[in-house]
Amino acid sequence: MIPRDYVKSLAHKLAEAKSEGERLRAVEEESRRLLLEFKQEAIERALTLVVERVLGPRWSRRESRKLSPWMCSHCGSRTLSQVRRNGHYRRGLVVGEGLITIQVPQIECQGCGKAIPIEWGIFKRRSRHWTEMDKKVTELYMNGVSHRKVAEILARRIQSSISPMTSWRALQRVGERQRMRVRERIEEGEEESSHEVKVVALDEITHRLRGERRYTLAAQDGERGEWLAMGVSDSRDEEAWVALLDELWRMEVSPDRGVEWVICDGDLAIEGAVEIAYPGVKTQRCIWHLLKNIDDLLEKRYPHQKERREELMAMVRRIITAPHYQEAMRRFKALARKDGPLARYLWPQIKKGIEYLRSPGEGVPLTTSRMERAIREYRRRTKPMDGFKSASGAENFNHLWMAKERAKKQGRDWLWEVMS
Repeated sequence: MIPRDYVKSLAHKLAEAKSEGERLRAVEEESRRLLLEFKQEAIERALTLVVERVLGPRWSRRESRKLSPWMCSHCGSRTLSQVRRNGHYRRGLVVGEGLITIQVPQIECQGCGKAIPIEWGIFKRRSRHWTEMDKKVTELYMNGVSHRKVAEILARRIQSSISPMTSWRALQRVGERQRMRVRERIEEGEEESSHEVKVVALDEITHRLRGERRYTLAAQDGERGEWLAMGVSDSRDEEAWVALLDELWRMEVSPDRGVEWVICDGDLAIEGAVEIAYPGVKTQRCIWHLLKNIDDLLEKRYPHQKERREELMAMVRRIITAPHYQEAMRRFKALARKDGPLARYLWPQIKKGIEYLRSPGEGVPLTTSRMERAIREYRRRTKPMDGFKSASGAENFNHLWMAKERAKKQGRDWLWEVMS
């Protein structure tokens, strides 16, 4: 129940207000004051409950042999009878509405007389910002707000100064927790896709790390468009892609778990890595990239013969879009009769483009357009950042991004998932 004095104070201010702005300010100020007192009292009571669950009510008798969960940094493990309450100390804590000062219980070791450090769980020992600040930073930043703007928004909200570095550190804390959570699940064999993945789409995202070119190698469910894995790499060679596919194996996204196809843009390093790490999996080359590459090649080969280029390009399109594999081969032979050297040169690419015709009815995606759209969204967010300052910072951001996009795809609240 809301205290009556707050209601009376707000009602009086609303009645006296001369404009909409004054009324809004009155509601905001009284709400802020109420929430500050509410959170201060709730946190202090929670700290008292933590102490009482271990030591019992004040002046109660404690078992002398039972070990305390709190360890003295000088004397080591202590029994319950060897520790005692020793008043409180004051501590400032920044919450969503501003700064509160809380009374934190102090526990003393009776052996050495020194205070015992306690991890309360309700807040971090050395952190001056409560976890809701991390939540607000994550929400704003992942939705496109820069660290500088995040700092401005939060400074107005808490009515105190806050630096962009504080915003950056908050985001890194949340990202690091998400990354560690995923790693633990993988090591315990729990982290796997929520459904069977049949098609894996692979592509890289170029960005900068301290001004130098780096790559995020990415894997996505080729049918549903959900991010599967991301890894920051110095290169995009075959070895780097094998490392990403090995990560998918650990996540149980693998040929023995239903993966039958890999679709990519024609990067030979990807196709080579698939042969090594995903034996038996078929590779479908994105037909949009394939046709674009062939069109560029024809322009170089026949720079002044526009009609010939258009005729050959139309024949290639008819091959790629043939109703079945036998018809595609018949149309390819027609191309070979028209321009034998060109047909022989294009055959390795065309072969990858018509692989889907060997497995009719499987519904294999023919382009990487779904992944390209997802990468554009990623770039739209990271472009104003001008790259990352560290590899771990890039990894943390990638894990937050994947968690956010997965949750949105599945209709869940992504923010609570990454903060849990």
